[in-house]
Amino acid sequence: MTTIEPENIAYGHASFASHSAKPDKRRLEPRLAQEIFDWARKQDLEELRLAVVNESDSKTQDVYAALYHYVLAKKQDALIQRKDFIR
Repeated sequence: MTTIEPENIAYGHASFASHSAKPDKRRLEPRLAQEIFDWARKQDLEELRLAVVNESDSKTQDVYAALYHYVLAKKQDALIQRKDFIR
């Protein structure tokens, strides 16, 4: 699974750095993208999941889904890094 990082987010969808050789003029400023990801990390996973399920606009739903997966991956990484995690 590809992890979405703040420097790779664009308006309405995740834009991965290796996706295109041309720069996307619609990219968010890094500061604003970081604020979005900071906000997402503070949200409850269940609230983000419900936002995905209940959103009627498909593009907005895609954004919520990307944020949900980003937060889930960060929480999983933190859990795996714990010393008491058994592999």
